[in-house]
Amino acid sequence: MERDSLSQQKAQLDKAEREHLEDIVTEMRDRVEDNVRFQLTQQGLDDEPDDTDALDEETSSLVEAIELEAVDGHSWDDGFEQYITSVGYTIVNRLAALRCMEVRNFIDEEVTVFKENGLTPAAETLVHEEFLLEDEAIIEAYHNACDRLAGEIEILFDGDSAYSQVDPDDDTFEELCEMLDSVPDEVWRADDVLGWVYEYYNVKLLDDLRRKGDREGLDPEDVPPANQFYTPHWVVRMLTDNSLGKLYLEHTGELQDVVESQEAFSPDERKNRPLSPDESPDIADFCTYLVPSEEEGEPTDFEHPEELRVIDPACGSGHFLLYAFDVLERIWRAETD
Repeated sequence: MERDSLSQQKAQLDKAEREHLEDIVTEMRDRVEDNVRFQLTQQGLDDEPDDTDALDEETSSLVEAIELEAVDGHSWDDGFEQYITSVGYTIVNRLAALRCMEVRNFIDEEVTVFKENGLTPAAETLVHEEFLLEDEAIIEAYHNACDRLAGEIEILFDGDSAYSQVDPDDDTFEELCEMLDSVPDEVWRADDVLGWVYEYYNVKLLDDLRRKGDREGLDPEDVPPANQFYTPHWVVRMLTDNSLGKLYLEHTGELQDVVESQEAFSPDERKNRPLSPDESPDIADFCTYLVPSEEEGEPTDFEHPEELRVIDPACGSGHFLLYAFDVLERIWRAETD
């Protein structure tokens, strides 16, 4: 995998990048779910066990996890397939998140990048310093990275979750990482890449729900996943610029002048503004999706930026919150310098 300059960071992916990412995520999903299904079938869990008392601790734990998926009248087969999907998504999401951190140099030794010797840098350290076998070291390095990150991002990296009980085998793990390699580093640096990973992993589910809805109608539990979509970045910017950004510009008395100055912007000029606070330190330079207000209200008065609060009651992957942070950072700098 070639390392690009850290300066090549983008806020949103273009159409070609999204289509390529969708192909890779779909391929990863198929590969990891096939492997998880194979491992569970090898343990005899493709059919519900007759005598759970005779099972060992590991298999009993897997049975409990599958049973939790087979609630509300669903069959063992339904729970089995749902568990496979959830484990697969957890693995793909973790690997994608780790790759995002690696290309930003947030992780000292990579766990998803294989060298010519067949090891990841983190695994190579375990082989030399802890004398682990090479195959053991690769997955152990992955576990170690997840354990370190679980303290800050437990919802994704929690090693005690039911979806952490099955790892991809060694060959599958390497194949998944090779699929990550086919996506350029600048894509993994994009602000919205993990949201698109989520969206594309669930494309098959959404297609199935649409067909079910057309054929027989949706059950109540189908409604939430059928309506979960990743919000495109331009929509996030449009809504946040015209709420949080506009609130601040009304506060400073600059709103009308800024809106008028942006009227001549082309769509590309609005989209491709500098990301770094050093390059676009002002809200007027950063919030380029402003539209005129139909009626001017009284400006919101506040003494300090820490009084501002952003609430997203259906935050999903936090896309609005991530962008709102960038806006709040500029407000903070402007008001506290």
